[in-house]
Amino acid sequence: MKLSKTSWLFLAVGIFAILGASLGLAYAQQVSEQSRLEQELSVAQLRFDKFSTEELPSRQEGLERRLAQINWGLKTAETRLSQPIESVEASDTLFVIAGHYGVEIIEVSSSAPTNGQLKGVTCRVLPLAVQVKGDVTSLIDFVINWAGEYSTGVVNSVEITIPQLTGAGEQESEEEATANIRMLIYTYVGD
Repeated sequence: MKLSKTSWLFLAVGIFAILGASLGLAYAQQVSEQSRLEQELSVAQLRFDKFSTEELPSRQEGLERRLAQINWGLKTAETRLSQPIESVEASDTLFVIAGHYGVEIIEVSSSAPTNGQLKGVTCRVLPLAVQVKGDVTSLIDFVINWAGEYSTGVVNSVEITIPQLTGAGEQESEEEATANIRMLIYTYVGD
């Protein structure tokens, strides 16, 4: 099939019209995209202008203080959560002896073991503070036997509080005596 010159002319005009419309559409999209990007650039420029580089050092100091507080809190939590095994074993023995002598343990506290010296030998030192209640004789027996349980235990202090007695020798109230005991348990760690 042969096309006439007129048909070729219409075909060429149609192709140019399609190309022109395509180019026009592409140009319109480009102008729209450029407009959008210019708006984003102006918003970013406004944000940048509001942001003062003079604020950076104070913001950095504030963030560093906050980080230091968080790290301190983390170390505090780790210390509280990492109860040494020596403390657990000492507490077990403490409760067994308290049960034997009929005294009630009110409070037990211990800080983390530290290094210390016992007669010139480097040892781990576990400080224990215990508050117990019961009758005076049982409290005294408890302290003696609890301290005797640890050949390397040293009682730092014992404070016994006895409720006041009336003139007839009877207690004013039903309160029992209490004892606050501080003990250090030394453990040899080797060379």
